[in-house]
Amino acid sequence: MKKINLLASIILISIFIISCGTTKKSFKGRPIQKMSQKEISECGFSIDSTVIFYEGKPIADVMSWEWESFNGRVIQEISLTIRKDSQYSKATELMRYFYTRFPKAKIEINFDGALYGKEENK
Repeated sequence: MKKINLLASIILISIFIISCGTTKKSFKGRPIQKMSQKEISECGFSIDSTVIFYEGKPIADVMSWEWESFNGRVIQEISLTIRKDSQYSKATELMRYFYTRFPKAKIEINFDGALYGKEENK
């Protein structure tokens, strides 16, 4: 189990270093664009192992990192859960951040202990 966690952490850190060109994806029906290098450096998001921070405060966790087969294709899936006491309004920017870092992955964001679509600003 430790080997799997170590391998997953190494892969996660390695992929964070890689960036790609700009493309569009959809999030809640709105187009989402990758962040520029400047936006990445100024966005306030960082990650340490499986904890995602915004301006130094933990706001979300990487709950799973999977590879799945769908219609003959292998798809990477990253599942994030925003913590209950965090800023739900950061979900779109968190999605952009992960989409920029992992452009070919299916990224899902769950809300811990909140009704879907509910936003809290703290």
